[in-house]
Amino acid sequence: MSSAAELSSAASSLDQLVHRIGRAVDEFTGSNDEDLTLGLMEVERSLKTASRRLERLVKELRARQ
Repeated sequence: MSSAAELSSAASSLDQLVHRIGRAVDEFTGSNDEDLTLGLMEVERSLKTASRRLERLVKELRARQ
C-alpha cells in the first residue's frame, strides 16, 4: 500500500475517533462531570486540528505522485 493510501486510512480512522469523542462530549454535556466534558472538548478540538492537518498532507503527497 502506498504512503498516501496508508495516511488516508489513518485520516479516516482519526475522523472516526473525532466523531466518537464528539458523541462522548454530547453525552456528558449538562452532567455533573463538567471537568470531564471540558477535557473531552479539548481532546476533540486537538483531534480535529490533527485531522485537518493530516488531510492537507495527504493531498500534498498525492499531488506529488
